[in-house]
Amino acid sequence: GVSATTQTRVVYDPTTDSIFFGGAFSTPLYRWDIATSTLDSSLAALPETNLSDAMCSDHSGHIYAALGCGGSTVWQYDIEADSWSQIPDYPTDHGCNTSCSVHEDGWLYMTDLGGQPMYRLPLF
Repeated sequence: GVSATTQTRVVYDPTTDSIFFGGAFSTPLYRWDIATSTLDSSLAALPETNLSDAMCSDHSGHIYAALGCGGSTVWQYDIEADSWSQIPDYPTDHGCNTSCSVHEDGWLYMTDLGGQPMYRLPLF
């Protein structure tokens, strides 16, 4: 089952046709398999608490999350390996209200609540 989560962050992964989600103030990561309607709660935990609003996916089996609300760390979750790796930091405090998107050009784009400026982070 799902432990109590508040302020849920949700992202869709097209490679597994699954929805991944976690709570803002907890570390579990969950996967809802759309095809089988099953929940997997045994995934690798978020490496930091305070998941900001920034959670997005690419088309290669990865999820990206800004963690440590009030910090600059950004993490990549490899779905197949069930593991987290830190990627280059956001160049400033990303706060708790950040958004992200992975573009087909292979970069992760992030911006804070104000929308300016937009930062481009390299991916592995």
